[in-house]
Amino acid sequence: MVILGAVAATVFTSRDATPPAVRLLAEDEGRVREWILFLCDEYASMFVPTQADLVSKTDAKIRFRIVYGEERSRQGLARALAVRHVDPARVTWVKNVGGVPPWARDYFLAAATADGTSAYLLHDAAHYGRLRYGRRATSASTLAAVRSLAGGHPRSTSVGVDGGAVVAARDRAFVNEDALLRALAERAFADEAGFRAHLQATWGLPVEILRTGGLDAAHHCDLYLMPAGPKRVVLGSPRLAIELLESAGREGRARFQKQVRSMASMASRNDAVRLLGRIDVAARLRQENSAPNRLRAFASIKRRLEVLGYECVEVPLLLLDGQRNGAEFTLSYTNVVQDHRGGKPTVYLPTYRFDVLDNAAARAWRRLGYEVVRIDALGPALNGGGVHCLSQVLRAR
Repeated sequence: MVILGAVAATVFTSRDATPPAVRLLAEDEGRVREWILFLCDEYASMFVPTQADLVSKTDAKIRFRIVYGEERSRQGLARALAVRHVDPARVTWVKNVGGVPPWARDYFLAAATADGTSAYLLHDAAHYGRLRYGRRATSASTLAAVRSLAGGHPRSTSVGVDGGAVVAARDRAFVNEDALLRALAERAFADEAGFRAHLQATWGLPVEILRTGGLDAAHHCDLYLMPAGPKRVVLGSPRLAIELLESAGREGRARFQKQVRSMASMASRNDAVRLLGRIDVAARLRQENSAPNRLRAFASIKRRLEVLGYECVEVPLLLLDGQRNGAEFTLSYTNVVQDHRGGKPTVYLPTYRFDVLDNAAARAWRRLGYEVVRIDALGPALNGGGVHCLSQVLRAR
């Protein structure tokens, strides 16, 4: 029985319309049946290793729909899939005229009706028209392409929240405070109470707004938080990451820097990414993530989650603030996609060619009972995202 669909609408309803009787589906619910990826031309060379990993390492029953712009981008990924002996029947290519943005997650908020038989995606088309990724603005043609990706019943809303800025647990939706600040700055709502009430009515779940102290680097909560079972979350910890960074030693950090430099060299059309190849990334990560205000912000989030009754399992987290550094970098082990096969949960875990951190995160997820499938995500990390940011999945019971 299908409970999620990937259909976007390009016209949004007024706030006076009757909210749809739906509930956002939790990140750890159901079995993945179909997976949607965007192949952004500007980042294609850096994203191909990650997307090829996803297609080749996921369960053979999962089908992929890949939205692409330029033919050369499609051919590059198709060659990588052929080398990995991926069955071509698993992949449907969707051509989009007008360019393709990188992060599929931002366009989708998936939910199910109360009886679990229908699926909706909740969008505000005007919000996506304001997003910019790299050199090109998000176009209406992207939303049109999304509409054709899979079956289901589209339902539009006036919610203007990036998909990465919200993660759903079984009992509530978590929203990053950056989404609130943007809504208030745009005068979409008079106050926080109005914003929260609108989200709760639309999504069918209580809403908890997570306070990150205005950190630009943490503007999407999927970078530092992921539900993993009833009343349990995996939570990013800069404190833990700094300890592991130090334990790697000078040699380990130098190997990581070499990997970053190699990946950044592929960004022929992105000055910010090339900058990461010229700076000491490990040193910058250590400096920024050991700052007292950042440590306090994440410690405060953990305390709040514990007050709400959640068990918090910590994994490393390192983020670079794009406004401060001129480039974003995310080393996140909560930016995952979860699946359930044969009664056992699986996590598709981003890794970054930095063994001491990658291994610590894998151990944490295994202790929770997950089968861990490692996905090379260094390319997306240099652009501020990860596996969850890249992906939209359609689920079935």
